[in-house]
Amino acid sequence: MLLIRVKRFLPVKRPSDAHMFKLLLEGQKHVLSSRNDTSLLLRNIKTDIQMKVASRNGSQFVLIIDEMQLLNEIDLQQLLVFHNALALEKIKMTTVAFAQPEIIHRVNALQTKHQTQIIARFLSEPLMFEGCGSAEELRALLKLYDEESEYPDDSGISYTKFFFPEAFARGFRLSKYANKIWHALKKAIPALPETGLPMEHVCLTIEHLLLAHRQYDAANFTYGTEDIEEAVEASNLRNFVSYVKSASG
Repeated sequence: MLLIRVKRFLPVKRPSDAHMFKLLLEGQKHVLSSRNDTSLLLRNIKTDIQMKVASRNGSQFVLIIDEMQLLNEIDLQQLLVFHNALALEKIKMTTVAFAQPEIIHRVNALQTKHQTQIIARFLSEPLMFEGCGSAEELRALLKLYDEESEYPDDSGISYTKFFFPEAFARGFRLSKYANKIWHALKKAIPALPETGLPMEHVCLTIEHLLLAHRQYDAANFTYGTEDIEEAVEASNLRNFVSYVKSASG
């Protein structure tokens, strides 16, 4: 099995038959990704995948796409062309995509245009990501950082202990701040989504709390309210909320 990633990208103003193939080649860090000939780009990415799959004695590769809602209809059609081209070479392509909620609008538009092949290949099994839904769930997550995580690998040391060894030895635990962190997170969002707070922003908040204050490690170290609010602000949760509201409005 071969896995490649197409990372986050900006939508193009003018649809292009070459855009999807360029993204695939960029995901492979291919030197010819800047070419504009659509047929050549398709041949290059198909040949590249064939060679890499063959070198592993495999017959399948996994394509991971981030921000799939930014792909337009032509991009998806070209992705289908690529999928079919590999199928002719007896290579199975599995696509895993991550997207914002507006991807549902894309599916509806494709259904209206009877683009069932695209839906069946790439949008047939949408799964909703569950976020953090309560202070209790957040506390359970923070306990993982405190006790059941390991950093660095094979060190036997948890994240909290690694970043705050002196405070940790005196009983400092992130989980003790669960209610305060939860309160600060909820302040940054008008209403708690049905799926909970986005895990990306929850984890970014925790990451900031660990990284931004490690230099202050001491036996009596504690987080203040401002420290926690600063970490939530650094997670860009407010910007995420604004983005979702504008996209849905």
